[in-house]
Amino acid sequence: MLHAATRLGLLFLIAAVARSQSVSDRNGRIFFTDRQGVRKPITDGKLDSQPNLSSDKRQVVFVRQTPGRTAETGVGDTDKTELWIAYVDGSKPPRRVLTGGNFIEGPNLNIVVAGFGNPQFSRDATRIYFTAAAWPTQAEILMLDVTTGDTRPLFEGLRVEVRGNSTMRSFNWRNA
Repeated sequence: MLHAATRLGLLFLIAAVARSQSVSDRNGRIFFTDRQGVRKPITDGKLDSQPNLSSDKRQVVFVRQTPGRTAETGVGDTDKTELWIAYVDGSKPPRRVLTGGNFIEGPNLNIVVAGFGNPQFSRDATRIYFTAAAWPTQAEILMLDVTTGDTRPLFEGLRVEVRGNSTMRSFNWRNA
């Protein structure tokens, strides 16, 4: 019996240690869950969603809604959403890094983007990849340089997924 209880305790300990840090959204607020499973709010409004945690687990990027504010894009009137970054430890206040409705220029391309979605940090957290409403049939995938604020269209697509490992950094997309 003692042997079984010891095993159960060991399993519980392994499960507790294996817990990873994460971010989530609920009722328009962003939450950070630490390694101990303690969940704390990062934002306190009711307009935030789609959080993504940086690979170093220090920052979160998220979309903030802007009720009643729209921009004319290739799909018609679209909500002027915003991209924000917050530090999970609260050491700096959250900051807006991009506002929807801006005119973006690219090679052979001039578009107004809004309706941001699916923001994801690059592995080094210096860039944010995201989708935006731009075209009647699909979104535009863009890259925001966090340091300079420069935003560049990359290509049309429906979804963005950033992957990386210690030897290679990549940017993948798929229509799904």
